[in-house]
Amino acid sequence: MELNEFLTWVLSGGGAGIVSYWLMEHLAFFVQLAAQYKRYVSLALAGGLAVLGYLAAVGMGYQVAPVEAKGWIEALFSVAGVAIGLSQLIHGIRILPMKKKA
Repeated sequence: MELNEFLTWVLSGGGAGIVSYWLMEHLAFFVQLAAQYKRYVSLALAGGLAVLGYLAAVGMGYQVAPVEAKGWIEALFSVAGVAIGLSQLIHGIRILPMKKKA
């Protein structure tokens, strides 16, 4: 996998969500958080990773840089929104079926 493909996966293929959930399950700081806080942190982490990936893709010339401030805001909002949405889809597929109702 090349860097361009990796960044595309992070931005739009669910990579930010997968990486954020992996970090939440394996880093002691995140594991110790209460469930409610884990949810908020995982959403912020997924959005943040996607934004960082987008900035890296723009910096490397893989993505065209927006021209105006409005374009930057829209692009970053879109990238973060997709990552957060996909992270919730991944959570629903991987974690929720494991929990049984009492």
